[in-house]
Amino acid sequence: MLTLAFGQMFYFLAYTTPDLTGVDNGLLDIPRPALSILGKPLLSIARPGKYYAFVAVMFLIAFWLMLRVSHSVFGRTLLAIRDNEARPAAVGYDVRRFKLVAFIVSGAVTGPAGALHAMMTGNRVALQHRVWASTISTT
Repeated sequence: MLTLAFGQMFYFLAYTTPDLTGVDNGLLDIPRPALSILGKPLLSIARPGKYYAFVAVMFLIAFWLMLRVSHSVFGRTLLAIRDNEARPAAVGYDVRRFKLVAFIVSGAVTGPAGALHAMMTGNRVALQHRVWASTISTT
């Protein structure tokens, strides 16, 4: 019941603050700001080719970091937890903590990916997520 109450509370907040959330229209005209350090612009990514190069570099960095994580002791422990949860727990690993950290790492990777997608399309509409979820569940 508490989950339902929080869901309805956030739904109400989203629909009563149209200036902040855009309600049904979502967030529109999301800009592609220039890359800058301490206020000094380094590179403009407004053109599609430069933006593509920026996203490609970000992908390679994220891929390299995920490779490092998966080949570390942490990554191997996650593989062991995926295969048989009782075995790492018997050895002394805190399985719950490993799952929590894996969830945090997942959010740290998918959050920037969503931001890059929003900058690419220029908008963020909540309906897009429902379409993807229904497509994935039916295949």
